[in-house]
Amino acid sequence: MQNKSKLLTLKRFTRTRWFDALFGLLLFWPLLFLNIRSDHDWGGDFAQYLVQANNIAHCKPMAETNYVYNEAYPSLGPAAYPPGFPLIIAPIVARTGYSMQALNYLMSFILLSTSIVAILLLRRLISLPAALAAAMIFFYNPNLIAFKSEIMADIPFSLLVLLFLFIASHASKKHLIYWILAGAIGGFAATVKTAGISIGVALAVYLVMGVIVGFIREKSLPVALKQGFYPGWGVLSFVLVFFLISVLFSTKGTQETSTYINIFSLSNLETVVSTNIFNFSETIRTHFIINPYPHGWYGLLLGSAILVFSITGFIMAFIKGPGIIESFVFVYVLLILVYPYHHSGIRFLLPIAPVMLMYSAKVVASFKPANVFKWMVIAGAIVMFIIYLPPIVDSHKSRRTIIEGPYKPEVQTAFNMVQSLTGPEDLIVFLKPRVLAWAIERRCISHHPAAQADEMHKVFHDKGATHFLVYTGLHDPALHVYLSEYKDNFDCIMATDAFTLYRKKI
Repeated sequence: MQNKSKLLTLKRFTRTRWFDALFGLLLFWPLLFLNIRSDHDWGGDFAQYLVQANNIAHCKPMAETNYVYNEAYPSLGPAAYPPGFPLIIAPIVARTGYSMQALNYLMSFILLSTSIVAILLLRRLISLPAALAAAMIFFYNPNLIAFKSEIMADIPFSLLVLLFLFIASHASKKHLIYWILAGAIGGFAATVKTAGISIGVALAVYLVMGVIVGFIREKSLPVALKQGFYPGWGVLSFVLVFFLISVLFSTKGTQETSTYINIFSLSNLETVVSTNIFNFSETIRTHFIINPYPHGWYGLLLGSAILVFSITGFIMAFIKGPGIIESFVFVYVLLILVYPYHHSGIRFLLPIAPVMLMYSAKVVASFKPANVFKWMVIAGAIVMFIIYLPPIVDSHKSRRTIIEGPYKPEVQTAFNMVQSLTGPEDLIVFLKPRVLAWAIERRCISHHPAAQADEMHKVFHDKGATHFLVYTGLHDPALHVYLSEYKDNFDCIMATDAFTLYRKKI
């Protein structure tokens, strides 16, 4: 009798989300240790985040980064990023300094957590084996494993978005604590990336739709308003958390013109949307092509199927009755389609990628017999993992090879020389200003790569640029042209095999 009771208890446990999460942990724990690097490439986002995190850790104004914003080059990045991601990494920075290895472990843990939440979302529609297989196709992708070594906000933002969707989609209109928690997570997500504002908008849209549908069904405004009561608490929670963190870490007074709004333009909106639709479609179709020859066809078919099935699944869910997930996907996709930046790759799609898998699974599950397609998903994931394995092993073996970037010994030597030849009051022009500002604690600025010499001269004069750094490892023809045309205005004060530093004549 006792053994039978234990078996019943075990059987109940296998039907819980804890069991699903445990299986996900067992399958994806290697993500913690793959591609743990001690260096970084030239991407400037990581440097900006590290400086802001260090400021928070030492109780300094977060936005004092030494990066001087250039209004003529807004797409490079704002003077200060939102405080959410710097808050996440600040404890690591406070304890280990700028340890890339420690930060890589943190990003790996966040990616592992994201994979588990994705599995829990997928389990709403498909069996656990199929959910694990679908998640494996995405989270073991070598491109994603390589991306997690980038110290950027996209993976933490994706985790927060999925947590929001998981909690909110499981909250009935009477689960107040769920809505408050979901709204709070959404509010924090909006401080990690500005795109998180889409969560607040989605909550508001979902609230309004609930009230409208309630009024149509009940023909009573008081009854209809009750439909929006609990989601309304989610909106309130979102607003309170977002504004509390924003006020505590306000960047007011720090180059206030440096916002993402500067990038938007209504004049070419149609072109922007068309370009983004094409780029994001191609990103999805080609994301799974790891080895173009001879196995590229398999990844192309998989990506194409996910693209078509996810759109179909979204339409099916929307027709059935849009929920909070559909509200968010609609608002978020609309946002990234009108955002005039066309080089994000998979980054902007990360928050909704597991949802796309979920919609694809919805379409596959609608086929009859469904079990056949379940085993097709599992078989497909196994084949995909076999294709993934060689590049995963190669990236793990090469993790100790220093890549092109600020951690190369010759770069660090040159940076130390630049630091000794300049002072805190100087302003250095460099193609990667945020990296240089982080590395040597000097004020730095950059120019638009397509700018003309006379345009650059005006910007440099207005900003008070004093030094100009050229590195042969970074292609910067605009600065070469500028220095050639205005060569009588500068003196060369440092020259190595790869670096040249010029100082403006007084």
